[in-house]
Amino acid sequence: MTVEVEIKAPCKDADAKVTALGAVFVKSETQEDTYFTHPCRDFRKTDEALRVRRTDRLVLAYKGPKRKSDLKVREEVEFEVPDDVSRSLSGLGSRRRSR
Repeated sequence: MTVEVEIKAPCKDADAKVTALGAVFVKSETQEDTYFTHPCRDFRKTDEALRVRRTDRLVLAYKGPKRKSDLKVREEVEFEVPDDVSRSLSGLGSRRRSR
């Protein structure tokens, strides 16, 4: 089993701050996230999310509802997709969601 721990925050001197927490700095990247609605289900009510993240590649992610826990725990399925995935999602009835 793999456990991923992320610390996401814009900051100056991220390497020093991460090291001060006792962690190892892996990488820094810029992300642009676009969230989508579902035509038959309100993801806000079901605590789910459908997102396309653009970095140096495009990744589609489905996030399931948060599980009862002291930590933020949820199923997440993601995979790389082609540039026209937003058009495909729109064709299926999904719409971009404003945050």
